[in-house]
Amino acid sequence: DDISGIELPWELVRAGRKTEIECFSERKVYSVRPRREALEKGARILGVRWVDTWKNGKVRSRLVCQDFNPEKGKKCDEMFAATPPLVVSRWLVSLAASQGVDGPGRNQLMALDFSKAFLYGDVQREIYIELPDEDGRKNAGNSVGLLSKSMYGLRDAPQVWQRVVESMLRERGFRKVACTQCTYYHPGMEMYVVAHVDDFLVLGARSDLDNLVKGLKQDGYECTHDLLGN
Repeated sequence: DDISGIELPWELVRAGRKTEIECFSERKVYSVRPRREALEKGARILGVRWVDTWKNGKVRSRLVCQDFNPEKGKKCDEMFAATPPLVVSRWLVSLAASQGVDGPGRNQLMALDFSKAFLYGDVQREIYIELPDEDGRKNAGNSVGLLSKSMYGLRDAPQVWQRVVESMLRERGFRKVACTQCTYYHPGMEMYVVAHVDDFLVLGARSDLDNLVKGLKQDGYECTHDLLGN
C-alpha cells in the first residue's frame, strides 16, 4: 500500500491494475505511437508509476504520470487550481438546516463523488508517456503513449478537470457565482453546487437532484451520490 506501507495481495493488485488499464482503454486516454515520433519532435517522454491502495476490501490502483519538472524557463502557473473556501460549504449546510422540520422542506443536500475524474478532460498540450508494463502493446514494439485525455500526476490535470466541471454545469443551466471560487447556481431550479475537485456538495429539490445525477450518468460520467441528513 503506497499510503500505509502494508503488503497487498498480489492477485488483488493485478486485478486493480487490470481495471485501471481497461478504464484507460474505454476513455481513450492515450494512443500508442512509435517512440521515434516523440524523439524526432524533441518531446519529453514522461514516466508513469502505479499507486496501489487498500480501500473497502479491495486494491484500488491508479496509473500516475510523473510530470515533475517543467521545461527550462517555463513557468509553473498550470499547477494552481482553485478550491472553494470552507465557509461556502458551511453556508450551504446552514441554508439546508435553516428550513427546519416545519419549514419549506423542499431542498436537500447531496454529496456527489466522481470516479477517476481527471481522465475526462482533454489535454491542452502534446504529452508523451512511457507505456505501463500492463499494456500488452508495450512489448509489440518500441512504442510510447500520446495523451488525448488528462491523467493523474499531470501538473495541469486539476485545471483541466475544472474546465470540464464548468462546461458540464453550464450545459445544465448553472452559472458561476462571481464572489467565490468553484461555486455554481442554477436560477431556474434554485440549486447550488460547491465543487471541491471531484467531490461536490449540492443543494436542491430531491427531484432536481435525482435528475442531475441521472443526466450525468447518461452523459457517461461515473459518479456516486448520497443524500445527507436523511
